[in-house]
Amino acid sequence: MIWVLVILLLLVPAAGVFLLFFFCGRQRGAAAPEDDPWLETVRTERVRIDSDDELELHALLVPRKGAKGTVLLFHNARSSWKRDFFPWAARFYHEKGYQLLLADQRAHGASRGRWTTWGIWERFDVRGWTNYVSFRFGDAHPMFLTGKGMGAAAVLMASSLDLPGNVRGIVADSPYDTPYKALWRAVADDTPLPAGPLLWLLNAFTSLFIGFRLKEYGAVAAVKETRLPILLLQGPKAPKAAGREIAGACAGDCALLRVEDENSRAAAEAAIAEFLEKHLRDEK
Repeated sequence: MIWVLVILLLLVPAAGVFLLFFFCGRQRGAAAPEDDPWLETVRTERVRIDSDDELELHALLVPRKGAKGTVLLFHNARSSWKRDFFPWAARFYHEKGYQLLLADQRAHGASRGRWTTWGIWERFDVRGWTNYVSFRFGDAHPMFLTGKGMGAAAVLMASSLDLPGNVRGIVADSPYDTPYKALWRAVADDTPLPAGPLLWLLNAFTSLFIGFRLKEYGAVAAVKETRLPILLLQGPKAPKAAGREIAGACAGDCALLRVEDENSRAAAEAAIAEFLEKHLRDEK
């Protein structure tokens, strides 16, 4: 009996540490594709800010002469802006007349940080980048926020913060509500392991060693508190329930569009273009 207790006392902390680094550790393995040739045809600039918790965050700015505004793009966990927004999204927004800010999320790419918090702290980084754009290009310069996966959740969570008044709207591709729900689905879908005990253990370790909880905040709570217009895109692998739940909670203008395959991309492009034009000159 004593040996069983000893083994449990050793295994449980080891499992917690493994889960912590596997799900939240710095994503060194998020290899990006080769640079898109289009990037070689446009002017780019590396920019940086400091986060609220004093991490150095980096992004690639793609300026455009006579830009209508700036689209800020935030990638998914274990990914990069090259992987998530090329070749389609970045070029699409640029060709519609917008300059781009392609952010490296904390603990990804050139940005510093040891931990990914699945949108909980990333939402404050989103606010930091909006403040940077507003300060650099003026408080009359329109901004749109867009993200994929964790990036989509982060921009939705950020929508309830005190963002600059020139943020005009949000395009969120396949967001989730809370980190807990996102990770539950990942564990349940991809492993035979019981999601409940694993996430309980992970939550205990994120609370103790990082300082955030998996249910601490979420997109549903945030959109109840914002009047920013929101366009939700749900890809074929994204859970339908998440999109419906977020859309149903929106306090302001919100639309949900399923993007099932390549044939529906044209409809998505038309919806995004209409959304941008409709809200380009809106004031919060």
